[in-house]
Amino acid sequence: MLHPLVQENYYLRQRVQELEREVQHIRLMLAAKTLMIGKLEIRVDSINLDQFSGTFQIGVSHSADLNEGENSGCVKLPHLPERPVMEI
Repeated sequence: MLHPLVQENYYLRQRVQELEREVQHIRLMLAAKTLMIGKLEIRVDSINLDQFSGTFQIGVSHSADLNEGENSGCVKLPHLPERPVMEI
């Protein structure tokens, strides 16, 4: 049987590897200047990846609906505001 500290060390190393993969994924999204979290889209401007500083805008992603009935075959686009839903 492994010593509890050896076992804990193994699990901590596994967790560190998971977190490093998540950080790499976030860095790739930041390099693309867009973060997608569910239906939330965060667009990043003038970001410095080394210091994780910059400005970003948050908006909700939209989808188009196909009209049925009298205007069948037409696509109804949602109203998109000129400004983001929330700006930080």
